[in-house]
Amino acid sequence: MKVLNLIAYCILFSNAIWSQEKNLKGQIIADSIAFREINVVNLNSKQGTVNQKNGYFEISAKAGDSIFFSSLQYEPQQITVVAEDFTEVKNVYLHPLINELEGCLL
Repeated sequence: MKVLNLIAYCILFSNAIWSQEKNLKGQIIADSIAFREINVVNLNSKQGTVNQKNGYFEISAKAGDSIFFSSLQYEPQQITVVAEDFTEVKNVYLHPLINELEGCLL
């Protein structure tokens, strides 16, 4: 019985070590000066934030999480976090959202 408890404890403890969240630091890069207040959401933990004026953001995440970027003026973007993303600032490129209107009748 003690051996079974020890094995269960080791499995639970090792899972907690590998699944710890860290702060993912990144910068949003867009070809417009108006890339403020981009929504940054961790779809796995349901946490969100917005970027700073200079495009930088920071959000709690772990490897394997999906991070979603959205704004009215840019196409939505989704990335999957990998372990290497925590070693340096992650660059996220956003592309302008183009809304074409149908012709209007006068």
